[in-house]
Amino acid sequence: MNKRLLLLCTTLLPVFLSAEATEDTDAACCCTPPTMEITWNANALTAAKFEEDGFTDQELRYAEAMVQANITHQFNDCDGLTWGVGGRYTDLKWVENPHFSERNFYDIFLASSLFTQRWDCWYWRAGALFAFDTDHILDGAYTKHQGLIWGRYNYSDCLGLHIGAMWGLGLNDDYVYPVLGIDYSPSCDWKINLVLPVNVSAVYSLNDCLDIDIALRRLKARHRVDEDQTLSRGIFEYRSYGVELGATLHIGPYLSTRLHAGSTGGGNLKVMDSQGSDVASYAVDGAAYVGGNLALHF
Repeated sequence: MNKRLLLLCTTLLPVFLSAEATEDTDAACCCTPPTMEITWNANALTAAKFEEDGFTDQELRYAEAMVQANITHQFNDCDGLTWGVGGRYTDLKWVENPHFSERNFYDIFLASSLFTQRWDCWYWRAGALFAFDTDHILDGAYTKHQGLIWGRYNYSDCLGLHIGAMWGLGLNDDYVYPVLGIDYSPSCDWKINLVLPVNVSAVYSLNDCLDIDIALRRLKARHRVDEDQTLSRGIFEYRSYGVELGATLHIGPYLSTRLHAGSTGGGNLKVMDSQGSDVASYAVDGAAYVGGNLALHF
C-alpha cells in the first residue's frame, strides 16, 4: 500500500499525548472528552542554515503532519476510557546528508487512556501509546512507547494546579519527565497556562467564536533509518523550540480550527549509531514556521 495512502487511512494518536504547546490545559483536564474526535495538525519550517564549520552553505528543512481519531466511553459520571488510532509523517530534508539519504518517515500509533473525576476537586488521566514504523512494524528496534499520568487540582474557580509525569521507551531513548505547573484565569477573557513541559501559552477570547494566543512550541522527531543507509539502522533526533501567534475559530459545537505562525530560536540535529551512541551533532539557525490544526467533534 502506498505510504501516503496508509497515513491518511490509519488515524491514530490520542489527545492525551499530543502535548501541543497550544492545547487548552483546562479543557484537557477538566471536561469530559467528546464521544468521538478526529483531528489533523501540521507544521512546516523554512530552510535553516547549519552553523557548523564546513556545513554553513547547507540547509535543513523540517515538516510534520499528524492525523488522529479518538473515541471516549463514559463508564459513569466520574470515570471513562479514551482509545485512539492515528498516523504521523515526518519530512527531514538535508540534501548533502553524509549519514543517510532517507527523508520521509511514517509512524502509526495505538493508544488508550483512563480518566477519572472521582476525587473531590481532582481530575486524573493515565495512559500509554505505542508507535510503529510502517516499514518495520514487527521490528521492536523501531518501536516507541510513551506514557503519561497527569492530575489537575481545581484550587479555585480561576486557578488549577498540575502534577504528573511522562515517560518514553524505545529507539535507545528512555526518559522520565515531571509534569508541573498551573493554569490561571484572571478574567473570563484571559487564560494563562504554565504547565511544563506540556503547555506554555496565554489565550485571549475575543468572543464565543474566536480566540487568539501566544505560545511556546516544542518540535521533536526521533527515528531509526533503514538498514541500507550509510549509517545502517542509525538513529537521528531533531529538536527545536519556537514562539508563535495563533488564532482559533470555533465553528458551532462540532468544528474548530487553529492557524499559527512563529519562529524557532535555533535547533539541533543529533545523529547516532544503531546502539544510540553519538556520531555527530549539528546546530542549525532559527527558522520561521507555519502550521494549523483542525478538530471535528461528534
